[in-house]
Amino acid sequence: MGRAVQSAPALPTSNRADKAGNTALSAFSVFGPRHKKRTTRSPYATKLLPGAGPSMPHLGEWIVCLTDILEHTTQEVEVREEYVVAYRRVSSPGQADRELSLPSQLAAIEAFAARRELTICGDYKEVASAFNHSEDRPQFQAMIAHATQDPTITAVVVSDLSRLDRDLAHAEKTIRDLRKNGVRVVSCTEPEVDQESPSSVLVEAVMLGVHEVYSRQIAQHTIRGQRENCQTRDEATGWCYVNGSSAPWGYRLEHVRRGTDRRGQPMVKTIWALDDRRTCGHQVSDWARRMLAYRAEGVTLNRLVEWLDDLGVPAPRKGAWRNNTLYYMLLEDGLLRKAGIGVWGVHRKNGSRRPPSEWTVVPNAHPALIDLSMAEQILTVGQRNHRKTPARRPRRLTATTGSLFEQEAMPMTAG
Repeated sequence: MGRAVQSAPALPTSNRADKAGNTALSAFSVFGPRHKKRTTRSPYATKLLPGAGPSMPHLGEWIVCLTDILEHTTQEVEVREEYVVAYRRVSSPGQADRELSLPSQLAAIEAFAARRELTICGDYKEVASAFNHSEDRPQFQAMIAHATQDPTITAVVVSDLSRLDRDLAHAEKTIRDLRKNGVRVVSCTEPEVDQESPSSVLVEAVMLGVHEVYSRQIAQHTIRGQRENCQTRDEATGWCYVNGSSAPWGYRLEHVRRGTDRRGQPMVKTIWALDDRRTCGHQVSDWARRMLAYRAEGVTLNRLVEWLDDLGVPAPRKGAWRNNTLYYMLLEDGLLRKAGIGVWGVHRKNGSRRPPSEWTVVPNAHPALIDLSMAEQILTVGQRNHRKTPARRPRRLTATTGSLFEQEAMPMTAG
């Protein structure tokens, strides 16, 4: 007697095969939760494979059926392109002028987009500090508007997350606002966090916090260097070096070369010198002395503004003279500078004024326009006027008004 032939087990239905095919295809997502969509259709979606019955199928039929399923699964795949916008930023104009960072950021973004098959349909770049308010970054605002208003945009690509913002709170708010509009923020050098994972909040906060910590460390070293610089005296002139790119009215910047740095480049230092440029017949420093002498005698800011405008003396910023211009010029720190005392660290980062006890004060840091006693007298006049207490009416301005100009009669009209 021959042995009984056992029937072969039935092959799984094509519905299961389709599910397996779709599961495999979903693993080929581009990146993030919004991957490229793929659709599959098989003619065997509702039919059983040959041999699913009790009889033994031929091997050739099995092979033909499996081959047809694979062909229909792989041929009818629909791939949708993904559109993104790029954002680039540098902190200082010097970086933009020397093209140190913007081109390298663009190269990194383009290479990243090529690897991920992304289409860049907008490139925004600007020169602005990452700690500036977003309202002061027009290109940043334009990028946000493009990404949120264009429904085809799915991501904002940056070379690293510090280009977006170095402030942890601001960066988190920006990223969450974009996600509410279906837009991700993708970094070329940092992994994208899976938002479905509970630990994503911690991981993302750490990545953004690292950039803020790094920036604060740089700021701390910069402040220390600036404090040391303003207390260092130049060996040739005896005056202290200054920080910043502008000088108060009555002074001018003088650049001096002092040795070379580690790279062999010349080191250029800056000191304040009296402004000897002539305008309206006299040097600018002389006009500053005369204005200070009038103020010490009680002349109001309105009268001083009229006097300077009538003579045609140009304002420090090439505009019209205003009360606020003189008011801020005659505050305590400004008067100390006019008396030859170096003052640094008056304002905080947010623009508010520190108390005088926190200032860095250096006596005899630069040439003086007035002595310290006149500076105190001018400060007293300002405080008295601020309290709106009655003051004596100043006499009419003449060529010899003020003790500084009693020996040299200066005309009240441009000569």
